[in-house]
Amino acid sequence: MPVVSTYGTHEITQDLGNILTVFPDVRPILWDGTKEADWEFHALAKSSTRSWASPEVKGQIRFDPAKDAQGPFTVAAVVIARKEPAAGTRRPAVVAIGDSDLASNAFLNLAPGNNDFVLHAVGWLAEEKGLITITPKDTGFATFLVTPSQAVALLALQVLALPSACLVAGIAMWRHRRRL
Repeated sequence: MPVVSTYGTHEITQDLGNILTVFPDVRPILWDGTKEADWEFHALAKSSTRSWASPEVKGQIRFDPAKDAQGPFTVAAVVIARKEPAAGTRRPAVVAIGDSDLASNAFLNLAPGNNDFVLHAVGWLAEEKGLITITPKDTGFATFLVTPSQAVALLALQVLALPSACLVAGIAMWRHRRRL
């Protein structure tokens, strides 16, 4: 699962700085350059030099120099037509991301940069400069992970201990008032 913190020079990535973006099941984007006269290719994000690409993933994941290609790899890129568009039309452009999971609900908030990266790409394609911005930090709910033994302890506290304490306090109050 490559983590990217270094981005190419482009309008999409200019405000990202060193924000981490996680690409869960990424595939490298390869550009052969045979269409250089017609298209411009800009790498938006690259994996680190410690990354590698495996033709097949089975069992334990380990680098095999005989079969695997060593990184860095382009994992997100922009391809723009060089030819000027006709009047009233936009220049064709594509943002290619080697991972479809990046924009899914499960992974969009996995890393701070995932949401920003996707919003910047969509905003740039839509030519909506207002969408290209760093989103504020969410001050909402944080995930609270507990082990099974902690879950049993919390259940016992909420279902047994607290109601029992209220019952004992109620009985004590009733007995105290009854004596008066």
